[in-house]
Amino acid sequence: MASNIQRIPTEILLQIFQIYKSQKCEDSTQHLFHLSLVCRPWRDFIQRCPALWSDMWLDVSTGKVEQQAAYQLERAGRTLLSLAIMFPWQHTVKERGEQGSAEPLPVRLANTLRNTMVRWESFRMHARPYEAQLFLDNCAGYTPNLSTIIIKSRYVDRNTFPPTLSIPFQRPVEAKRGPPITTSFRSILPVWSSLGTNVTEIQIDFTEVRLRAAQFVALLLSCPNLVQLTVTGAYDLTIDNISDPVLVPLPYLTDLRVSHIREPEYLIGVLRLQALQSLCIDEFEWSPAMGGILQNIFQTCNSLEKAEILPGDGGLEIYEDTFAQERIVLPSLKDLSLSAEATMYPLLQRLSLPQLISASFFDIDGPPPDSTRKITLPSLLSLELHGSTTFLHYVDAPNLVELDLVEETRSTGADPLRSLIEGPRPSLRSLWLDIRGLTDRDIIRCLELLPFLEELEICNCTVSDETLRALAKPPPSIWLAVIQKGLVPRLKSATFVCTHITDEGFATLVASRPAVDWKCID
Repeated sequence: MASNIQRIPTEILLQIFQIYKSQKCEDSTQHLFHLSLVCRPWRDFIQRCPALWSDMWLDVSTGKVEQQAAYQLERAGRTLLSLAIMFPWQHTVKERGEQGSAEPLPVRLANTLRNTMVRWESFRMHARPYEAQLFLDNCAGYTPNLSTIIIKSRYVDRNTFPPTLSIPFQRPVEAKRGPPITTSFRSILPVWSSLGTNVTEIQIDFTEVRLRAAQFVALLLSCPNLVQLTVTGAYDLTIDNISDPVLVPLPYLTDLRVSHIREPEYLIGVLRLQALQSLCIDEFEWSPAMGGILQNIFQTCNSLEKAEILPGDGGLEIYEDTFAQERIVLPSLKDLSLSAEATMYPLLQRLSLPQLISASFFDIDGPPPDSTRKITLPSLLSLELHGSTTFLHYVDAPNLVELDLVEETRSTGADPLRSLIEGPRPSLRSLWLDIRGLTDRDIIRCLELLPFLEELEICNCTVSDETLRALAKPPPSIWLAVIQKGLVPRLKSATFVCTHITDEGFATLVASRPAVDWKCID
């Protein structure tokens, strides 16, 4: 065994160890220690290979973090470092006494690591704000290779505003611009020096604190080259308004995601987003102001390709003055998810969506207005609809391939679905029906119009063995004569989640068409 191990080339051995490390989380030094126990050649190789020691996970709670840092830095040589420092959320009395009699531990760690800053590739810290600030205050300097910053704090009082954290990392003026920087913060707001111009991605979590809009605007102003921005909050916490709004131009931002912020208009309303390609706003409270903001985005962001507008508590409400009456063209939009109750009809009739490929509509309830016209979606391939299937009467989608229908209330039968597929007869390949009250006769009549169907799933309908018999392949002696009349001859897989199907009926169906992947879930 040992001789076989010793014949492995060192470059292959390094790849094996690095793959092994990448599959483990947190402290990789423990995994290196276990590998070094296999044999002496492995131990010698691990000890002298700097690349294996470049990931430093320093857990303060062990009580030996300074020794671990010195040990690992000695073996890491001059390699680029990925540094993670984990402070416990609560200190013991003994730890507080040690800090009172000497330099605080964050300062001592900073003194140990400060000379390696030029080699930091990734920096991660979990700490309370004062611990993080103590460390950072003693690590002011150049970080030309830094590409990732993750700092997470924790607060108990959810009514407090997030503290600011001054981050003194810099890029040398005479050096090249360096790699773009992606960042993630929880319960704190970073304050940048010149490094803010290198930040291209910010993920920020406010679920444990309140959000002060003015501070957030200041953060964005210091990061003019943002490409992606993700903001997550707590729906029950409010945002204070900005008394004197300042417009924030983000000319390179392509991806904006705002989640669980009850009043996102205070944040989104100050942004100028000419390059936006993906917009996601979910779990918020609809207001007339949001209507104007969305209209402005739709009218100015011609590169918008994906939009998810999903308010909480039943969908958005369109007020009479919310959207202008003129038609809005979204020339690049390919993916749309929208929750809008019955107001979906007037909203979609004001939007021109020539390139829309995938659409998901939620919470469509109530009758459509009397003046509702057909909504033409010429490029639509996939449609997901949760709510009243009456909506299908007003959709013209001749190229539809995938259809997913969910209606929890008792439906009016299969008429809306038939109205969609009877006209140009889209070449549906996939159909999912979760409609209470849909009968065998309804389902069979629809399947008769779908000769290209390959995937079928039926849930919560009153389907019985009658549908199974209709799907069963006729006996071989008469198959050639009736093949054109057989249901879904191209079917590859079908799933039934129903309570009215017998074991005997399902077994007969499976035996008649063994090439189909049949599933029945009770």
